[in-house]
Amino acid sequence: MSEQTKKNSSGGSATAGGINFQAATSAIVYSHMLDGSPLNWLNGLINDIPIAIAAETGKAGDDIALEFSDGVRAEAQVKKGLNKSKRLWEPLLELATAINEKKLDYGVLVVCPESSNSIKSELSKDIIRVGQGRTDSLKAITEDFLSRLDEYQLPHANVCKRIRIVVSNTLLSDGSSIELAKTKLATICSSSEETENAWSKLYEDATRIVELRGRRDCSDLLQILTSNRVSLSNHISNHSPIPFINKVIAWSKSAYSQFSIFGIDQPLLIDESWIPIKTIVQENNTVEVEDIEGALNSYHEWERKTSSRDTVDVNPTTIGLYFRRCVIVAGPGMGKTTLLKKIFRTYNSQNRPSIIVRLPLLVARINQIGAGFEESIFSLGLDTAGITAKEAMDSNFKDWVLLFDGLDECGHHQESICQSIVNYTSNRHSAAN
Repeated sequence: MSEQTKKNSSGGSATAGGINFQAATSAIVYSHMLDGSPLNWLNGLINDIPIAIAAETGKAGDDIALEFSDGVRAEAQVKKGLNKSKRLWEPLLELATAINEKKLDYGVLVVCPESSNSIKSELSKDIIRVGQGRTDSLKAITEDFLSRLDEYQLPHANVCKRIRIVVSNTLLSDGSSIELAKTKLATICSSSEETENAWSKLYEDATRIVELRGRRDCSDLLQILTSNRVSLSNHISNHSPIPFINKVIAWSKSAYSQFSIFGIDQPLLIDESWIPIKTIVQENNTVEVEDIEGALNSYHEWERKTSSRDTVDVNPTTIGLYFRRCVIVAGPGMGKTTLLKKIFRTYNSQNRPSIIVRLPLLVARINQIGAGFEESIFSLGLDTAGITAKEAMDSNFKDWVLLFDGLDECGHHQESICQSIVNYTSNRHSAAN
């Protein structure tokens, strides 16, 4: 059976023989995420410190999708035992096409040390030269690649300046990339034994996300290590996002811990007194509302509406993970603010930094003192945390869960503040609710 037959639409999930290489390569990316160091796959192009990784995206680089700290994304094809054949040209042309169509910022072909030297050395170097505008003294394999770009009417320099071929030494015969990854993990682990334990658990998880087509960020990786009782160092460098995450989590343990109910004198502890609620996905309403009375009637009609058989129920404490950008709708006094507090505490208990920002205060800060959007959300969201907005913005941690409260109190600023949220979160990978 050919590889194309074995390979399904998700990429490499069904490809025999390549999963361990892909998993090991993914685990290497994990180590850089935890250490806060560049991969150097895109050296000279961007500061490629990874903040998240997804497996089997079904896109141009369907093996690994990478998100970097400056908002740039790259897709990677991971190929074991590659030589000059269809297995080489197909992924390169897919990456080149996606780059040319501006669907992709950068593309990477990751190969193993047993791949053809003409790919590892000749083509990889020539692609860099072509991207710099040099077309002299090119190797035969490069001339072949450029002719294939011509067949697809793809511009040589513009494509090649955004493609790289890198070698991942993750085989039994050559595991130097794995050893380098372990030196990264040694900077966050308390001992050499814990470093080996950390690599083992991360490699297992990398195998799992290949099979499940999952996604991981630094919070996920930290949760994997702590849940497996991997002992971390007390002296982790601030280049790693871990100290910053720990600082936010330490603050969150006492933040938003209480809520009040009308008629009860004493506030209640939200972790102990929370009663699970049901949230449903609202159907799109195509009816035009022409006046205030109609808007109010529509608003309250939604509250009285009974669920249909096709209604989709969701666990409200997962909002922000599976529904990355959404709006919680409920009537006055129905518990929207309390729900956000519960979500805040749930996520932070999972090592996933979250903040709550009151939108009326955000609007006032932006309009009255001319503060920037990002600076304002962190100043307001972390005002009791002992963490400055600059510290949050400069940290290597970017995958925040942003919980915005009080949209209905923003008056005529509702549309503009919503657009600001959409613009901000579209360029980053935070969750905004």
